[in-house]
Amino acid sequence: MIISDLQYLETISEDITIVGGALALVGVSSYASGDSTITDAKTRTFVIPLRNDGAIVIGLGRGYAIASDPNDASATVDVVGYADGDIEFVFGKTTSVDSGKKAYAAGGVITVGIDLPG
Repeated sequence: MIISDLQYLETISEDITIVGGALALVGVSSYASGDSTITDAKTRTFVIPLRNDGAIVIGLGRGYAIASDPNDASATVDVVGYADGDIEFVFGKTTSVDSGKKAYAAGGVITVGIDLPG
């Protein structure tokens, strides 16, 4: 089967905007080192199409890291976000606690890009 043979596909010009021009990028990384470690990092993005080629795109990310070691525990979380559109909003925050034997880190990021209709 050749993809171009599928009946439900249609050819469009490269100039046609399908879902507006908003953009959101989100990245999260979690790292922990020690005898016992737990890490998690998740991201999610979604688009809300608006009339007249407008769009709202939202990106969410969060992560955490936990480590314990009698000698030296380490935990870090990094977040990054980028938004583009007529209106843009990016907010990211990380926090960490390191007591030498136990380390905790957490972070989150929210990005919003809005392409106004018309």
